[in-house]
Amino acid sequence: MDPYKVLGLTNDASIDDVIKAYRQLAKKYHPDLAKNEEEKLYLSSIFQDITNAYNQIKNSHQKTQNVFTTQIDSDYAKYLIFKAENFLNKNEIDNALNTLKILQKNHENAKIYFLFAKAYMAK
Repeated sequence: MDPYKVLGLTNDASIDDVIKAYRQLAKKYHPDLAKNEEEKLYLSSIFQDITNAYNQIKNSHQKTQNVFTTQIDSDYAKYLIFKAENFLNKNEIDNALNTLKILQKNHENAKIYFLFAKAYMAK
């Protein structure tokens, strides 16, 4: 089941919208509001679905945030390119390749591929 639909949202909802919808639904369907045991079971089921949907969205959002924060920033990337070029000029091919492999994971750049080609040619 689509967690956004469970919370009554569209797939492009912001994390703030998700939190707001979750809180509203949690207040409305909390099992402690039940008047009898049968109603408590019903509300518990709905509350569990709402909580699972919220956690699923929150966890996917955190994973996305982690991917963005592990990216190498552009200044550091420029520094690593500079280091790779220096390694190539000193004929330290393995060090150059290791540096380029770090860059390749986070950047698509023609210069990186050019330096890879240059390193493999020298090797």
